[in-house]
Amino acid sequence: MTVLPKKPLRTLIALLFCTSLAPFLLPAEGIGVQVDAAWYGSVPSSMHEDDLPVRTHLSLGGTLEPIIVDISDHLSISSGLSIRYTTRSIPYGSVVWSPFIAAGPSIALTLEVTPVWSVSTALALLGGIYLHTWELAPYLRCAITPEYVSTPQDARHTVAVSFPIAADLRTDYFALSAGIGVRWYYDFYQESK
Repeated sequence: MTVLPKKPLRTLIALLFCTSLAPFLLPAEGIGVQVDAAWYGSVPSSMHEDDLPVRTHLSLGGTLEPIIVDISDHLSISSGLSIRYTTRSIPYGSVVWSPFIAAGPSIALTLEVTPVWSVSTALALLGGIYLHTWELAPYLRCAITPEYVSTPQDARHTVAVSFPIAADLRTDYFALSAGIGVRWYYDFYQESK
């Protein structure tokens, strides 16, 4: 079973690449770093003939956002590099899914809902490598991340606790993940209090 057909996948790759470059055309107003740990559930396709409906892994990752641009007082767009490591699956019988690492460009849109809550939506095009076979596996990561801002937003440094929920669309299966993380943001132009 193919989750993403090849032609739409190529179009999506080109679109994501072009949009991830868009913030570089605008003057940056901040930078950010986000790290998280998550439960990662791989949902096997029919070709895997797996006895389990979901394979469980641990996923660790982060995003470096060298470009953050404020569109309005409550809306910003960022572009960066996402890196992820996913452990091997928990063994069931004689089957274990291989661990992998992945990296690629990402773009996110963040909306400040209240002074302490915001929500981000993000797309990342990641190139994965299975560590046991060195097989390449590109995939699209779609995420929505509620964030609780734990420092005043009128400060240059902002720290938020994040709760990322993501879906990974791959050519051979798809996966869901949910976790907790931290996001640090530095505003170039905010006056320090």
